[in-house]
Amino acid sequence: MLLRSLSVFAAGETVPANLRAIFALLGGALLAVAAARLLAGGPPSRRALGLLAAYLLTPLLATWASALQRPVFNERYLIAALPPFCLLVATAVCPPARAYHPDSPPLSKRMPGHLSFVLPAIALAALVLVGICPALSRYYGLGSYNKTLGWRELAGSLDTLAAHMPAGKVRIAQNFPDPTLWYYYAGPLQHVVLPPAAHDRESSAKEVANMVKSGIDWVIIPLQPAPGWDDNSIAQMTLAQQFSLVTETQAGAWPVQVYARHPEPMAALNVQYRGGPTLAEAAIQPKTAEPGSVVIVHLVWCQLPGSLTGSEKVSHQLLDAGGKLAAQVDRPLDAGGNATSVASYGLIMPNGLSSGDYRIIAVLYDPAQPGAPRRVTVEGSDAVNLGTVTME
Repeated sequence: MLLRSLSVFAAGETVPANLRAIFALLGGALLAVAAARLLAGGPPSRRALGLLAAYLLTPLLATWASALQRPVFNERYLIAALPPFCLLVATAVCPPARAYHPDSPPLSKRMPGHLSFVLPAIALAALVLVGICPALSRYYGLGSYNKTLGWRELAGSLDTLAAHMPAGKVRIAQNFPDPTLWYYYAGPLQHVVLPPAAHDRESSAKEVANMVKSGIDWVIIPLQPAPGWDDNSIAQMTLAQQFSLVTETQAGAWPVQVYARHPEPMAALNVQYRGGPTLAEAAIQPKTAEPGSVVIVHLVWCQLPGSLTGSEKVSHQLLDAGGKLAAQVDRPLDAGGNATSVASYGLIMPNGLSSGDYRIIAVLYDPAQPGAPRRVTVEGSDAVNLGTVTME
């Protein structure tokens, strides 16, 4: 924490990670020169050193102590400690000729060897400036350092993914309690933290069960690296106990996963494949969509013993009014052994789709066989119409 703070104070957040220690040492050396000058300057100078040291160290130590219980340390939160750092560096490099009172004797008389402090301090400050210039260039010139862009993109994608789903049926989950997202996200969706406490699998499972009891059908989770909070994918594991992972997309720097539960009841289809399983029921959520939103297809399969090889896949295809393919997602068939099972799949609506009605069809095929042949129903069809979606 000390290395990261001093390097950011000295040269900014965009310093490459492998150079942080160097700039932290340069910043620390400047503080040491300032402390030595003020200690040698008499009681007024020493009192000033005590004030500036307390001003600098209090927020650093408070943040460090808080991070012991909750991993919230971020250099950006320490901006309040920057003024004393700058004042101390200024004291090291170019102290005033008269200090603290117009009648004070010149500093050169109170500190005869002050030049022996100033010259090294100026050299250290020059090295810091060498790092500041490229750091500023990276900050203004590289989009990867634009934090606002990434957070705004993520915040916008959360509402888009769940467009046309009732807000009360959707939750946003975080696998790390980062408050930054809620500065940028102002939509209607409520959020939870999974796990609610660091590495707490039991509480995470209870929270997921409570969401199910509350009638939550969808959970959207942007995944953040969180070794200090969820280092074993507890959030994803406990969600998978009650929900199905239907799709994953990228928003800014974050992978975003969508989990869903199937609705009840579902529309009966009872489509029998020749020598194969039966597609018993289907449901589409929601029935209205827009570019970037997710449409989830839920299918109920009933498998006959020995009717599948295990390599079959289901292709979900979005077709426009002319039968042209507009979107497609293929997933392995999950037919649940010899029992009835529900499989859920997500289709992200591509950009550029015109408004109107689109059909969703299901195609069962076997990519392990030569030519990836389609399975045919007893009626002779190689595709099953599941329903329509209206694009706005």
